[in-house]
Amino acid sequence: MSKIFLPISIEDFYWLLKFAQEYHSQKDEPIPEISAKDLPKIESCLNTPFATFDGKELYRGFINKASFLFYLLIANHPLSNGNKRMAIMALQYFCYINNYFLDTSPKRLKVLAKSVAQPHDKESIMEIIKKTVRDDLITVRQAERRYSPKK
Repeated sequence: MSKIFLPISIEDFYWLLKFAQEYHSQKDEPIPEISAKDLPKIESCLNTPFATFDGKELYRGFINKASFLFYLLIANHPLSNGNKRMAIMALQYFCYINNYFLDTSPKRLKVLAKSVAQPHDKESIMEIIKKTVRDDLITVRQAERRYSPKK
């Protein structure tokens, strides 16, 4: 039996979106509101990593789910703008709610997001995403030990 992972709900996504909108409103290109036509695509991106067929998970394990979530939020372009930024935030949040931490630089995540947004072979880009997640994934407890101030 595989471990059960918490998905990002549409309410969680709205919360992340509001945070991103506020953060980016003064910094660079703003992230627009979600329209009613965006909602089915967003929900599909959030739910597909948890899809099953004939009682079996299509994307088994945390790394596969996290990687496909990241991929879908960029490749399916569910928002009119801000897809790469939201994919990065959603990936980090997905890790957090499942007691993981993606210990990687923001620059590395931006480069990864940009590579997904370019024309690509899906299988090869998915392997790159999975490798990044696999290489940089640590538990929240490990992150706390690593980044807590020394007394």
